[in-house]
Amino acid sequence: MKRIYPIFYTILLIIIGIFCYDVFGWGNSAETIQISISENDNLSVLSDKLKEEKVIFSKHLFKLFYQFNTHSTTIHPGTVTLHKNDSYQQISKAISDSKKGTVTITIPEGFEVREIAERLLKNELISSENDFYTALENYSFQTNQGNIITGEALNGFLFPDTYAIPQSTTPKAIITMMTNHFNTKWTDEFQKKADALNMDVTEVITLASIVEREARKETDFPLVASVFHNRLQQGKKLESCATVQYILKERKAVLSVADTQIDSPYNTYRYEGLPPAPIAVPGMLAIEAVLSPANTDYLYFFTDKNGNNHYAKTYAEHNALINQYGL
Repeated sequence: MKRIYPIFYTILLIIIGIFCYDVFGWGNSAETIQISISENDNLSVLSDKLKEEKVIFSKHLFKLFYQFNTHSTTIHPGTVTLHKNDSYQQISKAISDSKKGTVTITIPEGFEVREIAERLLKNELISSENDFYTALENYSFQTNQGNIITGEALNGFLFPDTYAIPQSTTPKAIITMMTNHFNTKWTDEFQKKADALNMDVTEVITLASIVEREARKETDFPLVASVFHNRLQQGKKLESCATVQYILKERKAVLSVADTQIDSPYNTYRYEGLPPAPIAVPGMLAIEAVLSPANTDYLYFFTDKNGNNHYAKTYAEHNALINQYGL
């Protein structure tokens, strides 16, 4: 029996040593391991991968430690870089805090910058909306044709689309991703059309942002664009409800007289010409409509209760249509 004790203690010490080495990561190793975590991987699958790469000795022990340490079984898809001798604490932290996952997010046409910031925050791609605004204020973007876009003008160049964004991406990198995407859409042909209209890219995008918010159906885009082009050419105020809604930060179905009297350079009921910057992100339909508007004499339009737009050449025709549709 006496011989059993030394053997027992030796085995116990070996077990304790393995436990300590595995959990606490004793020793230093510069060797790094890239662990790929797929979208459908769970903690068990990840533990198997860690064991296969010899980052951990016991997958069952690691799973218990991870759940106890993070109070969660959640893991993010992506790639995590670890060292061979990392402790369970270091491994758990790298996995739970790295936010290596990729979020697929859609920015719809017509979104205002505040709505973009809200959606990014909701998807945990930014820590605060102010972080995004600050990054935007300090950002400078150059179009393929050499135009430098800064300040509020950038609001229209965050091209609306579906993006796959890694959760570790900075606000500046997100802005770069969206503005670079704009560059893939704004072609030399678009620039030639803008030049023919005697408009620079910012003016086109500003007007397109208004068209985006005012048009209801695909067929409306070139017609709405024609109305605004005609009014600009005749020196008439645009009188766009969308620009007032931008000031209000509320998409009211019907504006009050007081709303249309708000003193703001964005209020196209009070000030002639385009507002100082885009009010939203326009999509391709709106941009193409501004560059190639319908050939009409329309100066007015309104939207009826069913969401249909009606167009008129004169104010008298406009009022007659409004009365006809009970508005």
